[in-house]
Amino acid sequence: MRAVTYTQFGGTEVLRISDVADPVAGRGELVARVRAASMNPLDWKIRAGTMNLLAGKRFPKGTGFDFSGVVESCGPEVVGLKPGDEIFGQLSPFALGSGTFAEKCIARTTQVVLKPAALSFAEAAAAPCAGMSALQSLRHCQIGQGSRVLLIGASGGLGLFAIPMAKRLGAQVTAVCSGQGIDLVRRLGADVVIDRQKANPLALGQEYDAVLDLAAVSTFFACRHLLAPRGIYLNTMPGAGTLWSQCWTALFSARKARVLMLKPSARALEELGAMMAIGEVRPRVGRIFPLDVDSVREMHRLSQDGHVLGKLVLELPAN
Repeated sequence: MRAVTYTQFGGTEVLRISDVADPVAGRGELVARVRAASMNPLDWKIRAGTMNLLAGKRFPKGTGFDFSGVVESCGPEVVGLKPGDEIFGQLSPFALGSGTFAEKCIARTTQVVLKPAALSFAEAAAAPCAGMSALQSLRHCQIGQGSRVLLIGASGGLGLFAIPMAKRLGAQVTAVCSGQGIDLVRRLGADVVIDRQKANPLALGQEYDAVLDLAAVSTFFACRHLLAPRGIYLNTMPGAGTLWSQCWTALFSARKARVLMLKPSARALEELGAMMAIGEVRPRVGRIFPLDVDSVREMHRLSQDGHVLGKLVLELPAN
């Protein structure tokens, strides 16, 4: 089968389309024919070599971990899923293997659930990381009725889930974005929208119960003045600095820093799927690309440059 791989860290030029062996399902595993896979910032960070502590230095590596597809075969002890079922889910981004930018992938049954019928494969592939991250982020920040929430990077893949989820919980949402994302976040229900090209969101004279840095562009100490006395700052990208801030505030500050350490599960995917099935949240696909090396390199470049509206999705044909 064809899969995107690389054998060294570096820029987008290290990405290749390779012929690799078809995966074989083991105990509790299934093989899925990938119909769509989405790009996440973690994909290019691993490729660039900035996540070595978690991803390791063994090669070859694949890319992509969010996907949707069709079950092709099941290994022993697989219950509740069968060949032909349409599924979506998330693999571990740090595991060795071909990733989801491939014609087929192997997944454990704890990593996938049935795809909502109302969603296209591209929409379903855009959902796992961003949707589950939004759910966990809002819970980490204890968002509830009347909470004042500032979302930095609100028009990215994660923000487009976080806005309707926060509104569903009764929060007052201030969204920071720019360009064509401004109209979109308004339509999603943001109460206040700040164009970061015209105003510095860190210079706001307001306090928030939670500041969610969805683009991982700031720090707790830069945002501390925006927090209410017991407010929470959350950064979505684990790293030495963000983890240190979390430890420091746990000991010395009433205002807290949190780092999102996403814990995907079938239960979280089912909760997300149920919300999408009834239209409470909806993935937004920004652009769709085919499985060829130039397109995959372009996806990595666009994600690394930032300012992407919605999710970048790789789409494969049915056969």
